[in-house]
Amino acid sequence: MSHFTKVKTEFKDQNALITAIKNLKGWQVEVHETEQHLYGYRGDRRQQVAHLIVRREQINPASNDLGFHRSEDGIYNAIISEWDAANPLKGFIKELTKEYSVVCTENFARSRGMTVERTRHQDGRLQLRLLSVPQKQVIRR
Repeated sequence: MSHFTKVKTEFKDQNALITAIKNLKGWQVEVHETEQHLYGYRGDRRQQVAHLIVRREQINPASNDLGFHRSEDGIYNAIISEWDAANPLKGFIKELTKEYSVVCTENFARSRGMTVERTRHQDGRLQLRLLSVPQKQVIRR
């Protein structure tokens, strides 16, 4: 049986976290107001609980559920099995953290009336261009 580990993160914005997960992997994320149990690779119910859950079938046939538990301070901490962290999800939290930051930046810029252009370079670098939207000119007669 795989051991689950809680990974301390700085994910505070639920919608940005869900969007980042979908952007990276295309996975559907279950959202629960009340914590729900995670399940292991055999379909066995585990003691770990989470508010946001990616079910194991979406990750890999041998995977466990991936969860994000909302702590009292509002931060979502990842709950990931040791096996998944070393195999199909190796480096996932690092990549998710980057994507989450990009999504938060895009959301902030859009809330300020900017448009955002996202460019992925061949070497893997990501470039964001934040463009202010020109205000309509008022023509007085």
